[in-house]
Amino acid sequence: MHPSVSGMTHPKCKKQYALDGLIACFEYKTIVKKLIYKYKYKPYISDLKTPIGTLMVESLNENELFYSITNHNPLFVPVPLSIKRERERGYNQSALIAEYVAQYFNMNYASLLERTKNTQPQYQLKKDQRRSNVSGVFKIADRDKKQIFGRTIVVVDDIATSCSTLAECAKVLKREGKARAVWGLVFAREV
Repeated sequence: MHPSVSGMTHPKCKKQYALDGLIACFEYKTIVKKLIYKYKYKPYISDLKTPIGTLMVESLNENELFYSITNHNPLFVPVPLSIKRERERGYNQSALIAEYVAQYFNMNYASLLERTKNTQPQYQLKKDQRRSNVSGVFKIADRDKKQIFGRTIVVVDDIATSCSTLAECAKVLKREGKARAVWGLVFAREV
């Protein structure tokens, strides 16, 4: 997926199970890069969810596209971690910020996606390898599919580089869960 001015997926790039668009609150550089690093890697500072969440909320309060999405009563869903990585870190950083943002805007939150296998961290791969790294690694439990059917879903992650993870989540949510629309929401986007 290539960046667009409006955050929406270009009509020529759009496919049936594609991400409908992406909202990135900040560029992945300087202080934002340091915040994410401290949040995701040792010493694993989970309390950074509050300043990160606050910064996201401030950015989203000024985003017209975000407000047009919230008119559809979206369900906020975090990108899942593998069980191994979540145990190691002690928390899912995407889940913490998704819950924070959803709560602030009084929107629904649910952790409905599951990661079926441990994958290599995306940052260790070249951009062309990232898509195959996450291909087929997400699923939705049958009991959760009814919560997704016909809804607008906002998939929340901390950072987007190639958008491969978000695109794979959108594919599963639309194909298996029959979501009406799937948007990505990230704290930062690498440009």
